[in-house]
Amino acid sequence: MTAVRAAGGIVWRRGAGGLEALVVHRPKYGDWTFPKGKADPAESDEGCALREVEEETGLACELGPELGSTSYSDRMGRTKVVRYWAMQALDGAFAPHAEVDEIRWLALGAAAAALTYPRDRDVLALLEEAVAGAPLHARPLREGDLDPDPLRAFEAWFQDAAANGARMPEAVALATATPGGEPSARMVLLKGADERGFVFYTGYESRKGSELAANPRAALLFYWEAVGRQVRVEGAVSPVSPEESDAYFASRPPGSRLSALASRQSEVVSGRAVLEARVEELATELAGREPPRPGYWGGYRLEPSVYEFWQHRDDRLHDRLRYRRDRERWVVERLSP
Repeated sequence: MTAVRAAGGIVWRRGAGGLEALVVHRPKYGDWTFPKGKADPAESDEGCALREVEEETGLACELGPELGSTSYSDRMGRTKVVRYWAMQALDGAFAPHAEVDEIRWLALGAAAAALTYPRDRDVLALLEEAVAGAPLHARPLREGDLDPDPLRAFEAWFQDAAANGARMPEAVALATATPGGEPSARMVLLKGADERGFVFYTGYESRKGSELAANPRAALLFYWEAVGRQVRVEGAVSPVSPEESDAYFASRPPGSRLSALASRQSEVVSGRAVLEARVEELATELAGREPPRPGYWGGYRLEPSVYEFWQHRDDRLHDRLRYRRDRERWVVERLSP
């Protein structure tokens, strides 16, 4: 008897904790599996896989590498051979229907535990290697790849960068400008990012501090060469609370705290010896005591109004997705490279 030809897809995305796979629940069989179905006589296996995924999940996908195949006997005693491809969602939304009443995005370990059939787990085990086989900068960036919340999207990219060889993913270029539009930029270290904004610390009387006092807007640029990615963040800037600055200052090594006390950032000094002598003087003066935070040093918080996620692509046809704040929601737009 000729085997029944079928195909399906393992739809994946990058979540904040790593790769996630989409599993579907079929009420007719009471099982958790991947979207799949029988191929029409004139239909290619690839076309069948894309069609079945869209029909079952409502998601239009981009076909990725083939993962492998499974075979089993169906309820009519026929041998069914299912070929599976890795896929990334481009757009669409799920609505429950007779064939599939629920879908779940799960981390790979949780997805494996949820699947009803061991044969599905065998194919899932091939996903991570297939997706990781190509460098991140060779992969497309589609609207469906990023979390609708730009902060969560940033966190996922930050973790990817750290896991894939970025030595200091927290290093970020900070651009400020005078009220007259004269720009300046320098590298700082990101010390926190949450729903309130992005935090960094510096001298309030430094050039950046003076420019932020007169023109309290700035831009951050993260560049992670190891994964071929950039993230830009723009918005209004304000000082963090004295208590927040105190807490962070107290967490710094003693030598760093003494340096902050000894240096009036961006002021002209006659030589390095002056700074080193001042550090030694403070060390003697404060012996046995914790160096206090000077009033001219503390943190700033940039509250994002715009994010841009940039992905390297071949031939300089890069992918750029911008999140723009529109009242209480984020609007996602694709920009020309």
